[in-house]
Amino acid sequence: MQTTERALREHFTLERIAEEQSIDAEPADYDAEVVLIAAQQDEPPRRVRARLEKRGQMDALRNQIVERKVIDLICQFAEFTDVSPEDSNDDDTMGVDLTLAGGHDTTNIPEAKHGGDAEGLREPVDHT
Repeated sequence: MQTTERALREHFTLERIAEEQSIDAEPADYDAEVVLIAAQQDEPPRRVRARLEKRGQMDALRNQIVERKVIDLICQFAEFTDVSPEDSNDDDTMGVDLTLAGGHDTTNIPEAKHGGDAEGLREPVDHT
């Protein structure tokens, strides 16, 4: 429940900023996102777009594009300071998920527990 509430607050905050800054997804943004998804899934972009449209996921794609643009705008003007948890006693300091700020901390990624045999791992088949 808390995670959902936090995600909704974040979404509506970013959406409000997007409205105030006149940020929206352009046709070229959709094209770029579809090409990226297609490359990740090793599928033609037309097939990916058709699937997204058929499943009614273009609105979710729009939200993703707009939220990314807003976060990029915020990061342009934000000042980031590395602070250890012990030193973050004042109210002006808060933790930020590094994925949001564009950082890539891999120290907390656990080791794989299953063997390196990738044959057993297969992408789910899309039957739509």
